Amino acid sequence: MSEQPELDLENETRAMQSGRGGMLAVAIGCAIAAIAAFGWYLSQDATDPYDELGKKVSGLKGRHFDGFWACALQGTLPSKITKADDMRDQLERRGKRGRGRYAKLLREDCVPKLRPLAESLRKVPGPQDSLVLVLGMARATDRLSAAVDTYVGYLQSLEGGYDEGAAQGPVEETTRGWYDFRIKHRDLKRLLKKRLDR
Repeated sequence: MSEQPELDLENETRAMQSGRGGMLAVAIGCAIAAIAAFGWYLSQDATDPYDELGKKVSGLKGRHFDGFWACALQGTLPSKITKADDMRDQLERRGKRGRGRYAKLLREDCVPKLRPLAESLRKVPGPQDSLVLVLGMARATDRLSAAVDTYVGYLQSLEGGYDEGAAQGPVEETTRGWYDFRIKHRDLKRLLKKRLDR
């Protein structure tokens, strides 16, 4: 009879120790799960600089570059124009037909959409290899803005008929600015895709 209480005490000690071990395992498991969840949260919050740059440039392009062309080429889908000859043709036809009215549309409605683009592009932060292309887009925008201003000036000064020879310079420069911007943007998209697919 005297041995029975000792056995019970031993069993109780074992049960208590195994209970503590189970609780310790559960606590460690919870701590690991919490650390993993926190790590996942941080990884969701830490955005890729290439992804951020792509979103920023895409927003600026849509608002300003695409906005300008949607205004300047009303009745046409600018995204469908892919060749320089087609762009030159669009500008020539509208200039011939609209003359002063087209100049007013460009100056008052369209150019204000384009104006902030170059400066905004120059302020975009991001990795150096992509910023070279973004700055190329800003330079193309400067060229485009200057050419459109010259074309507007030409159209406003018309007293006689539209002279294709006199208009050729600003039309050519406008087309070149449009083309250069699109090429730099295409190259940027390719670079971003390459970096994000790593």
